[in-house]
Amino acid sequence: MGWRAVSRERRARASPGRAGSATTRSTGGRSSPGVASDGAVQRAYLGVLYERLGELDEADREYRTAVRLAPKDPNVLNTYGGFLCRTGKRKDGIKYLLRAAENPVYTTPEAAFVNAATCARGIPDLESAETYLRRAIRVAPYFREALIQLADLSLETGRPLQARAFVQRFEDAGPATA
Repeated sequence: MGWRAVSRERRARASPGRAGSATTRSTGGRSSPGVASDGAVQRAYLGVLYERLGELDEADREYRTAVRLAPKDPNVLNTYGGFLCRTGKRKDGIKYLLRAAENPVYTTPEAAFVNAATCARGIPDLESAETYLRRAIRVAPYFREALIQLADLSLETGRPLQARAFVQRFEDAGPATA
């Protein structure tokens, strides 16, 4: 059996609403607000897998299914937003990333804001990128990725003193953690 046939078979088994699925048994088919169902997580993982294999149409289909199953889950929204940005659909990607970042149950909104900034820089929309990076450091003042990107953006836009200040904050943040 080829890869695509195996994948289709796995997707069929992971289909939401399948009789006897763990999600249906444990929650009656409902999921908590802002939390992905098992099916949504599986679909998002399949999206990541297909993207890594270069099968972008399949990846998009799986990501969209994950978002349909869990439209408020910030992890699903962040993952799909990043995919859209990487595949050139930056404005749409930013919308998903901001929905993730602004979700009150999201534990790392600063990461989604940085992702939105990276996406905006690719448009290029440097003003929006700076806004998203500043929102990231408002949430997490010593978030190293946001600080270094703000320093880089400041240099790119001719503000070397501001860049220096962000580099200093980056250094003050201490060593990177894994």
